[in-house]
Amino acid sequence: MTKLRRPSWRKVGRSAAVVLALFVVIYEGGANLLLSTGTIAHLLSKHPEKLLLEYGTARTFWPGRVHLEGFDLRGREASMEWQLHIDAADADISLLALLGHHFRVTKVVASGVTFRARFRLEPGAVNDDRVARMPPIAGFGAVSFVGAPSGTGGGKATPWLIDLEQVDAQGVREVWIDAYRLAGLVHATGRFTLGSGVFELGPARAEVNAALTTGEDPIATEVAGDLDAQMDAVDLGVVKGVSVLRYLTMHSTLHGKMGGVGFVKHFRTDDSVALEGGSGTFRSEVSVSHGIVQSGTSSHLELGPAAVVFGGRRLEGSTRIDVRITDESTEKATRSQLDIGLSDVVFTAPNAKGPAVRCAALAAHAQAPQLDLADPGSAVGELAYSWDAAKVEILDLHAVDETIPKDAPFHIERGTATMSTRGHGSLLGASAEVAVDSRLMMEVWGLTSRRASWERSRSRQTSRRAPSIFRGRS
Repeated sequence: MTKLRRPSWRKVGRSAAVVLALFVVIYEGGANLLLSTGTIAHLLSKHPEKLLLEYGTARTFWPGRVHLEGFDLRGREASMEWQLHIDAADADISLLALLGHHFRVTKVVASGVTFRARFRLEPGAVNDDRVARMPPIAGFGAVSFVGAPSGTGGGKATPWLIDLEQVDAQGVREVWIDAYRLAGLVHATGRFTLGSGVFELGPARAEVNAALTTGEDPIATEVAGDLDAQMDAVDLGVVKGVSVLRYLTMHSTLHGKMGGVGFVKHFRTDDSVALEGGSGTFRSEVSVSHGIVQSGTSSHLELGPAAVVFGGRRLEGSTRIDVRITDESTEKATRSQLDIGLSDVVFTAPNAKGPAVRCAALAAHAQAPQLDLADPGSAVGELAYSWDAAKVEILDLHAVDETIPKDAPFHIERGTATMSTRGHGSLLGASAEVAVDSRLMMEVWGLTSRRASWERSRSRQTSRRAPSIFRGRS
């Protein structure tokens, strides 16, 4: 009987090593050939008006692991356009998923990252200001309209799904989404998915040291802190505007400097009013769950002198703003509270040598139900407010007269006054108390009707130290 020889484990190991080495050589040769010739990029870019992949250099030393430099990925959906640039990255790419139009990266460590995204606009929403604040995307025009042809490529493009997991993006230089640009240094980790109009983010975390701008106007500078965010899968073709925030859950702790109030001009249609100044500091802690601002949220802003200029008149003052979201003690619901303190308020009339009105301090308080970012108007109906100004000095009543319509039945020639005011109200009405101590010269016109014409009789009244209290309801 013949005795079977046992296999030599040394020979088995040697054979396995040879097979593995041959596989690695064949893989590296074939995969690097595909990468160097741009075959993979061409596969993803058959319809460049929909999706375009470009890179400077790419190489692989292990199945699925690719080192990329000068990576650019650009895409267009029905409602938005976007572009991702990476200086250098090591990524685990599923090559088999590419056959199913799925660009899946299971792990990526990247540096030198920029991301830009912008919504495609309705024709009526386009103006020079909006276009100027939108991010430019290489290969696309300055603006793209909803429903406009996506490109000139022939045939029907199969949509791609972009799925980036375990992202570690170091040195993110820019995140520019529509009109808002965050630039500086951000370290971001997490994941995101984008394809067929669906966007999903996170869980994701960012360590921020950057500045937020819109156009050329700074909103906040030296912004530092942490941000954790998650956005459930949202169909951007169906969900529009601020309704997208219904899918957002986040927590942030940030502080920095306010760049001023000039950026507000982008959200006004009246060019007769100008805003100036208003730089300062802020700190905030914000918690949001599916678009609802949660208890514990707070924000504090200290703004230096800011001015509103209209018709040659100037209203200037410093501002303190505190926002708090708290739980009601009797009702298990949150409530939003806003406190505004104005100090050193000065009103100056056109061509005047000095202020016409001066107020050392004015306080205002507002309360509303829970704040829903996806439906900000929902709390307005129950908004309640109050105010208190202990001392308002009117140094030139004639300057105040300039705000009275010319055809009014009375006018103020000259005078001074000191007043205090406090009150409260809602959108349904207000109750106010005003105390006035004044010295004034007033011109009053009495109007009488005679047939189809008006006759005007004029009288002069002089008041010397005429203290009075007015109470009224509107």
